[in-house]
Amino acid sequence: MKNFILPFLLLLLFNISCENQDELLESKVASYDVYVAGTENLQVAYWKNNQKTILPGGDNLNGVQIEVDNNDVYVLAVNIESIDQVPAWYFWKNGVKNNVAQYLNVTENTTTVKDNLSLSRKMIVSNGNVYFAGTMKNPNPTSSADQFQICYWKNGIKTVVSSTSSEYVGGFEIFNNDIYMVTRKNFNPLNMTWDLTHYKNGAVFSAVANTSVAPEDYYKNLSDLFLLEKSFSSPPNNYSYTQSYKNVQTSANFNMPANINTAAIKYIYWNDTDQYYVGNTFYYKNSTLVQINDPTGFNQIGHLFVNDQNIYMTRIHNNMVKFYINNVETMMINDITKGCLNDIFVVQN
Repeated sequence: MKNFILPFLLLLLFNISCENQDELLESKVASYDVYVAGTENLQVAYWKNNQKTILPGGDNLNGVQIEVDNNDVYVLAVNIESIDQVPAWYFWKNGVKNNVAQYLNVTENTTTVKDNLSLSRKMIVSNGNVYFAGTMKNPNPTSSADQFQICYWKNGIKTVVSSTSSEYVGGFEIFNNDIYMVTRKNFNPLNMTWDLTHYKNGAVFSAVANTSVAPEDYYKNLSDLFLLEKSFSSPPNNYSYTQSYKNVQTSANFNMPANINTAAIKYIYWNDTDQYYVGNTFYYKNSTLVQINDPTGFNQIGHLFVNDQNIYMTRIHNNMVKFYINNVETMMINDITKGCLNDIFVVQN
């Protein structure tokens, strides 16, 4: 199962360009199917082993996530703000499109402020079950304090976690068949503090009041669930911060290696055994620096994914993007102005 964070959305274009692979590369990756999701020519698509599938009804949308579960292929897409500023979400299962708001039985948004629904840009698929989390307009409010509900949905069935209008989702994850959510509420702009609350299966699991620690997202390995936290030093006068992990079950902190400048890290990716800290033209595997020095200038890292020590990566240069497996170019697109490349998923055959 993959676990990585993408705190920004890259507008890339990803097309098929078959290259001859050396025997070493083939021997390392031949037992895997490689999926990439994104948008090309303003059409949602995914690629399986370089073979493109255009998803029906995906015009003018942006494919942001792909999951493969029990041989079923799921793709999540959102609106492209430069075309339609009203937030919307869609997902496909094996090519069949679903409007997520309708799937969740929630009124679709009509304005740019997410007046009815605001979802985490993350879909979890596990053993055939589809999960979403976010905020929806309360259909039966009793006062101005409960105009919205924090919820998660399993196969379209809603569980209300909280009905506090000022509460916002900071992440959600499935771990050992339990559903975890973390939120911020009671924001105080004068001293930049808020209350941080963990929920487990819809009930409060732990809570910290008046903190300046912001939740980034959950990460997990085979044995533990962690929350990436961004700790601001002395707000509101100083907005510098450090990043660390907290074990959700034990509350023990797990700090990044001391030799890493956390301010230079764009996002973090975990797999079952290693941690990857990704910068603009470099990444750390645990505490070891790997600098990208491509002779053709393709040094800017877009996305990184690791499976069985194989490194899958997109890299950008001069309005072009290339896709690499173990530092070997496998595909290239010449224009990133009309599309995007947002997710990678690898399945062992």
